[in-house]
Amino acid sequence: MNLKIAILDDEKHACETLEWQLKQINIDYDLVGTFQKPKEAIEALKKNKPDLIFLDIEMPGLNGFQFLEQLDMPDVNIVFTTAYDKFALNAFRINAVDYLIKPVDIAELETALKRAINNKDLYKPELIGKLFTELSRSKSCKVKIGLPSVHGIDFVNCQEIIYCHSESNYSRIYLDSGRKILASKTLKDIEALLPEELFFRVHNSYIANLSKVISYLHDNGGTLILENDVKIKVSRGKKKELLEKLESF
Repeated sequence: MNLKIAILDDEKHACETLEWQLKQINIDYDLVGTFQKPKEAIEALKKNKPDLIFLDIEMPGLNGFQFLEQLDMPDVNIVFTTAYDKFALNAFRINAVDYLIKPVDIAELETALKRAINNKDLYKPELIGKLFTELSRSKSCKVKIGLPSVHGIDFVNCQEIIYCHSESNYSRIYLDSGRKILASKTLKDIEALLPEELFFRVHNSYIANLSKVISYLHDNGGTLILENDVKIKVSRGKKKELLEKLESF
């Protein structure tokens, strides 16, 4: 029985390239369709169900995760095709989700096909959900923000920030290099600049980078131990929400 394959990528040349590469591999398959629009793919694939979908991550209208939710085929195999960089690819490895990096290598494509034939990569909604959370977080890590000071503006990569401390109408920003920046903004203003997937205001006076957390100690509201042996207090009112966020990490 031939493997029924579908390709979904908003870039036409990516679909055509993958279709050509499939023809170079000695494997029995039927191509049920190539699509550039997720909505059209959903309608077509519900009528002609595939065994395997090669799925692009980011597309206009629906991303890969939203597409899978609407397609609602939990027993279909998924292989993501992606142009994400090495940092973001950790998210795929962590969640054991199969993927191919663009431009797709034929040998890796053949391996993915064999895995699909052996039924090892069935779509698991919980894994895909975690994957997209990680991808969102990985993007946040690379965001740069401008911190105004009396000297000018310091542009800082968010991932370099360990924590922020309120100093009246100013905020002290502590970086993992040991550098400190006194920004002429309140902590509330700084909070609005930072990606919420990565940072959390654990106290009226502190914002912590959750990716820098080493441990949490129970005492009063609690204490966070961050990288570089930094300790910051957690207010009682923030404890529950903080622990929920840490659990997702």
